[in-house]
Order: sequence, then structure tokens, then C-alpha cells
Amino acid sequence: MKACRGEQVCYGYGAEADRGGVSLVKTDREDRRRRLVEKEDVRTLTVRVFPDRDDGATFPLAYTDSGADGERPVLVVLPGGPGFASVAPYAPIRPRIVRAGFRVVMVEHRGVGLSRHDERGRDLPVEAMRVEHAARDVVAVLDHLGVGEAWVHGTSYGGYLAQAIGVLAPERVAGMFLDSTMFSSAHEEAVRERNRRLFLRGEDERTAGIAERVRRLISSGEVSDGELAEVVPPVYELAGPRVAELLLDRLADGRRFEWDRILAQFRKELESGANFPLVFEFDLAGAIWYRELVPRIADGEPFDTARIFAEKAGAFPPFEGEPFEPAAVLPGFSWPVVLFSGGRDTRAPVFLHDEMASLLPGAVHVVFPDAAHDLLRFRTGAVLDVEAAAVRAGLEEAGRVAASRVTDGPWHPQALLARALEGYFVLARLADRPAVRRGAVALAGGLTAVFLGRVLARRARK
Repeated sequence: MKACRGEQVCYGYGAEADRGGVSLVKTDREDRRRRLVEKEDVRTLTVRVFPDRDDGATFPLAYTDSGADGERPVLVVLPGGPGFASVAPYAPIRPRIVRAGFRVVMVEHRGVGLSRHDERGRDLPVEAMRVEHAARDVVAVLDHLGVGEAWVHGTSYGGYLAQAIGVLAPERVAGMFLDSTMFSSAHEEAVRERNRRLFLRGEDERTAGIAERVRRLISSGEVSDGELAEVVPPVYELAGPRVAELLLDRLADGRRFEWDRILAQFRKELESGANFPLVFEFDLAGAIWYRELVPRIADGEPFDTARIFAEKAGAFPPFEGEPFEPAAVLPGFSWPVVLFSGGRDTRAPVFLHDEMASLLPGAVHVVFPDAAHDLLRFRTGAVLDVEAAAVRAGLEEAGRVAASRVTDGPWHPQALLARALEGYFVLARLADRPAVRRGAVALAGGLTAVFLGRVLARRARK
């Protein structure tokens, strides 16, 4: 947070200019905030900055409550991060959740988006960023709405937060859906080693071609090992092995146009003050990640996927330890649990969910073989069908629905992205002149629009 003039507070999201003492960044943010609040019917609840203190400091916690008419079961949806917002990113998904038969409650995480500031418009203190505080925020909203029990869907970090709610207020949980959920800091090394097996040693036939290219680039010194560890796993996860191979081929040919832009985009998410306002804001909530979730320590070995996080650790509080031990508390969860995994997820791989499922009595584990992280957003229809079945008829029925709905057809968003990018790289190989590259981008975008149009038409007919 930076002082612009006098008592004027400047919210540092890249632009430093001010005009007449009024921050242009603040003005733009407030305009977007006002439009978002009006469009999405956002409400606020005054809660304590420090729920465990009696110092009186409060802030307006933003939340949405959709589908409250009728007797629908309540589904609380907790996004990932920490730092991912609820209101703006999930605006297209909330109506679909309501149509699936739920009343959906979403709480904007403290320190993020519409819940970023205190009553005076100042950023919440980093000291207030803790898992337990965020969990108590959710319970406070349920209290305010008069909701006794709710089903809880948590994605990635949101799944960890869901477990925290189960520990702090088990009487409020009717059931739980854990989507691409992180498990425990104890598994950080196992996840890192799995990425090395995939992308450095090529022990999986699906990634052998990627690993061969990675080793060749490391040996040539044309690109740093650190960059490869930053870019390759998420590209593989989001777009598949063929796109990752084509990107690495471009890099080996000395064509860094695409590589540098992808790298810059990934790094932007971690830069303090370079957030995506009202969508992803890591600079405050990221304190939870470093202080309570994962001790990000680089091990100095090749292809270290933790290195970039370790480099940023100095801007955040040091690791203190997890607020609870998941392996110890999961066996005590008495409610129904469904776990969702993506077969290409490099952050919360399938093997973690297998272990979690073994600790949860009667849990159902649903695996989408060709999917990445965050199944609610990328496989919305199938996930909601499984969840509705679990609420309506129990886990056995949820398992039957999953068996019929978990397919990796050609029309899901990641398949469309992969085809568009493959087309781009094929065209980009024809020539590297800027005009040709722009044409390739336009054509790939046009193909994507055609694919998406067909998908929307198919859905409209259902």
C-alpha cells in the first residue's frame, strides 16, 4: 500500500499515476467494483479482522447467495488460491449450479477482491491472513443466513479450507466435495518428484517426448532449468502433451515469442502489486500459503518446481506449520465425501486423492483422465451431475452417475484450447514473420470461436 498524497491511499496495481490527488488505479478499481456488486447482487457482512481478538477491528466481508427461493440444499463453493476471488470468476457458473438444484453461497476470501479492504478502504493486515480466520468467515455467513447445514465444494486450496471448516464446525457440514484439493505439506516433495519423473526423466509414455526435449534444452544451455520447471508443467496440464512438445520445439529453434509471454503471465500471478484485480490477488492472501500450507524450499536439484515459489518467499511470512494435520482429521469426517481429480493435474495429482480417499470412510473418488486442475470450472456439467446425485440419493448413486458422465470428449474447454494451440503452432512453423504470426493467432482464435459456438449450440438444445 502506497501513499499518493496526504491521506490518499493508493492501491498499487501497476499504475502509479494520479490526477488531482485521486489515484487512477483506485478510481478504476472502484468503478469495476461498483458494477460487479450491482450485477451480481453482492452483499456484505461485517466481521472481525481478527476473529480470535476483542479489539473491535472489522471489515465488510462480501458474499453472494443465489437460488435462495425454494427448498434447495445449500452448496458453499470455495475457490482455490489462496487469492482466487469468488464473485467475478464464478459469475458464469453460479446460475448453472442453481439450475442443478442448489442454493449456492460464495464468500469472497478475506484480503481478496471485494473483501480486500477494511471499513476505511485500507488493505487488511497480512497478520489477519490465516486458514482458521477464513474458515470462520464462512461459518459467520452461514450463521447470518440462518443456514444450519451445508454441502461444501472446495477447489484446490478451497478444499483445504473446506476441511478446516469440518474441523472447526463439523455440525455445519452435510457433505463435502473435494476438487483438485491439496492434501498436506508432507506431500510437497512427492509432488515435486512426480513432476521430475514426468518431465525430466520421462518415465510416463505420455510425457516421454516432453522429457526428451527438456533434457536437450538443459544440456544446450539455451534456456534455464528454472524456466522449464515453471512453464512446462502448467502448459502440459492445461493444453496437453502435444502442445507442450510444440512449444518446446519452438524454443529449441530460438523462437521465444510464445515462451516469453507464457512465462510472463505465470510470473505475474506471484508478483506483489501485479495482481488481477477482483479476479486473482495473491499479495495479501498469499501469506496463508507461505505461513501455514507449504514450506516452499528449493532443493537445488534439476527441474525444481518449487524454486519460483521459494524465490518469492522473502515477501511473505515464514512457514509456521499447518493449522491441522489432514491425515489425522480425515478419518473423523462422518459425512459423505466425493473427491474429484484430473489425470493431468500436476499440483494435486491423482495419487494424493487416492490416499485421501483411503482415509475417508466410504468416499467416492472420481477421476477425469484427461483433465487438469479445477474440475468445477473445466468439467462443470459432469461435476454438478455427480454432486446432485450425491445429495439426492447418496454416494452409491453418485458413483453410478460418475461412471456415465466422466468422459473426455472433444468439446470440453481444455480440448478446445489444445486444438486451437496446436493449430497455431502448425501455422507458426510456416513462417516467423510478425504478420504471419498475427494471422496464425487470428485463425486459431477463429477456430476456437467455431468450436465454442458448436458447444454452446449443443448445450442450448439440451
